[in-house]
Amino acid sequence: ATEARNANFTSMLDGVAARLATIEQGWEAGLRMQMRAQGYTEEQIDELVNMETAYRDAKAAQDEKNRAEREAIALSKRQAAEAARKAKQEEA
Repeated sequence: ATEARNANFTSMLDGVAARLATIEQGWEAGLRMQMRAQGYTEEQIDELVNMETAYRDAKAAQDEKNRAEREAIALSKRQAAEAARKAKQEEA
C-alpha cells in the first residue's frame, strides 16, 4: 500500500512538474516532458509537437484573418453611416 501511495504521489508530482514547465518554459517543453514521462518515443513526441505547432500556426493565421475581416466590416459600416449622415445633411 505504501509503495502504491508513493507511486501515485510521484506520478502526481511528475504531472505538476510538467504543468509548471508548460507555464514557465512554454508549451513545447512541458508537452515533451509530459510525453517522455508517459513513455512516448522521441519520434512520436516530435511528430505530435510538429502537428501541434502547425495547428497553432494555422489557428493564429485564422484568428488574424477573422480579426481583419471584422475590422473591414466595421470600417464599411462606419463609412456607410457617414455617407448616410452627409446625404441627410445635404437634403436639409
